[in-house]
Amino acid sequence: MQPAGRLAGIATLVLLCGTSLVLAFRHGAYSPIYWLPLLVGAGALALTLVLAAPGARAGRPQKVLLALFAAQTVWTALSLLWASSPSNAWQELNRTLLFGLGLVLAFVAVRSIGGRGLEWLAALITAVAAVVGLAIVVRLATAVDPAALFVGGRLNYPVTYWNALASFLMLGFWLALGLANAGWERRSASRDAAPEAGDGPRRRDRARARGAVVWRFVWAPPVLLAVAVVLLELALLPQSRGALWAFFLVVPFFVLLSPHRFRALLQLAFVALPVILFWDRLNGVYVAFHEGASPEGALDAALGSALSAVGFSVLVVWVLWLLSWALERWMGPLSRRVTLVVATVLVVLTLAGAAAGLVVADRHTGGLGGYLGDRWTEFTSDAGPGGNSGSRFSEVGLNGRLIQWKIAARAFAEEPLLGLGAQNYEAYYFQHRTTLLEVRQPHSQPMQLLAELGLPGFLLWIALVAAALVRALVLRFRTVDRAQAAALAAAMTAVLSWFIHSSADWIWQLTAVSLPAMMLVGGLIASGRAPETSKQRSPATWRSAALRAAGAVICVGVLVSAALPYLSLHYTEAAARTVTGDIAVGLKQARSAERFDPTSPQPFATRASLHEAAARAAAAGSTAQMEHYALAATEWQGGIAKEPSNWVLYLQAANLNVEWGRAVADQDPGFARDLALKAEDYLAEVAARNPLSPELMELREMISLTRDADAE
Repeated sequence: MQPAGRLAGIATLVLLCGTSLVLAFRHGAYSPIYWLPLLVGAGALALTLVLAAPGARAGRPQKVLLALFAAQTVWTALSLLWASSPSNAWQELNRTLLFGLGLVLAFVAVRSIGGRGLEWLAALITAVAAVVGLAIVVRLATAVDPAALFVGGRLNYPVTYWNALASFLMLGFWLALGLANAGWERRSASRDAAPEAGDGPRRRDRARARGAVVWRFVWAPPVLLAVAVVLLELALLPQSRGALWAFFLVVPFFVLLSPHRFRALLQLAFVALPVILFWDRLNGVYVAFHEGASPEGALDAALGSALSAVGFSVLVVWVLWLLSWALERWMGPLSRRVTLVVATVLVVLTLAGAAAGLVVADRHTGGLGGYLGDRWTEFTSDAGPGGNSGSRFSEVGLNGRLIQWKIAARAFAEEPLLGLGAQNYEAYYFQHRTTLLEVRQPHSQPMQLLAELGLPGFLLWIALVAAALVRALVLRFRTVDRAQAAALAAAMTAVLSWFIHSSADWIWQLTAVSLPAMMLVGGLIASGRAPETSKQRSPATWRSAALRAAGAVICVGVLVSAALPYLSLHYTEAAARTVTGDIAVGLKQARSAERFDPTSPQPFATRASLHEAAARAAAAGSTAQMEHYALAATEWQGGIAKEPSNWVLYLQAANLNVEWGRAVADQDPGFARDLALKAEDYLAEVAARNPLSPELMELREMISLTRDADAE
């Protein structure tokens, strides 16, 4: 591998991971205003690589996997043709393009680095997670009001969504654990390797010195294990049950794929023991929010106890590591027989513990059958958790997700081939919901794909993830480098954990979380030896030139697709800030926003809001006031024409007519009645699209009171 290509690959990974770190402190980059500039930058970087770099060669498996993601991207783009909200579909297309570029750039970078490219990627993502974990610890220890970092007793800083934060921390946890395993394997291999014949003492000394540097500063297992235990304990503070379920589901996967299963179990024990020892301290933070006497004092005490537990855990991990290191040096590498015996003992103890738990549950819950029945009722209930002050981990309810999945399944049944269109689930949900819970996603990436992109989008996504894991799995059992095998096991486990969690939550929409996961998918696809090129074949062939030109066109298309909605959002936000200033400037900026994104109703809504503000500021009953009200009504109608499925636009238009009617009630009662009738027409549209809207009932009561006053 050329040194320049290797450095370029490392620089690309550093740039992508550094950007993910910044986005983590930008509310997880949920809003497109945060991640659209990243898409522009990624598109520019990809264009540069296409035009200037030789590029990484891909074998047939890699081409198939990359083609799967390209096909899903194209299908997402096609959904703009039938989506009720093309603006939302365009936004989801850009999000898919961003993750696709992250995947492709990670693929190219890992290929450029060479054999340890995946380890570099895993190490950088681990470093990002470690920095986020350090920031959390510092903020919890120094914040004047630490309760502001929590919502309902659940940590959500800095991502602002507790479940996504837990998923992000667990991504780093599995990678740190796997890299510690890789470092252990690399140390054992270097220790057991005998010097080759003919090696001089100077060469051996240099190699030994290089190995010592790598061991101490890059692959140091105790440091990585300490990072892993800190990330795991911090991941408990969001009280994310999805992250916990994903953890237990992927543990067997991690152990079975590790090159030395006993060491993997031992490392899991290293990080699990401190968590078990300090569970009460960590869970006590959530409990403190449910104490009525002195919640502030209880929280401060609980946070201090939890942070001290994190510090003690690092010490426990280091002690356990030193003991295991000394034991291995004394006994030598453990044999297969010992490993089998230990594993058997662990399985027996686990089964015995489960049996004992069932016996205790049967005695203390009035019968095991009744207990399981109650838990099943809780699991299938549409209501949220019961607010157990002990721990959310003891609850099994889906927190309303079941009804969201049922509605997604209903949408899929109605449009099994095309779906609703990318990111168009929201309107369908509000039309068919049976609870007052307001959501924009069905809290499941597979269910969202079924509802919005139909069977093709779902199958393409599942095929991509499954094929990437299968490809890495085959490579894992073919590789002879046990350190690389450990890194592969860690990356696969991390991707699987993220995929499982995203199947029960809206993790996909948090760019800071899903971008590193998609980069790992790209790293898994890139793993393995690159295909050898023929010396007779010149790189400057018509085929390579055509591919380079096609790649450049695609990159330019990505830049345009990202830049236009970003400029529209920029001008829209700038216009909204002029509500209390120069309205003429705001209207001009809103018109610019419409030109950059003609599919979005937001510029119309912004101009309507500006006219409404101007009408309120004008003299009551004046001509200027009436003109602004009329212009606001026109703008709301324009927004409705852009997105007829958006019930909020009809509600705002109805609200405007009610306000306008009150303003002219004394001067022109007849016109006021006409405005009330128009408002009722809009409310009828709201009722058709959101029958359970509380705002609908409130506005109808307001119109009724106005009519009664007019009658008197």
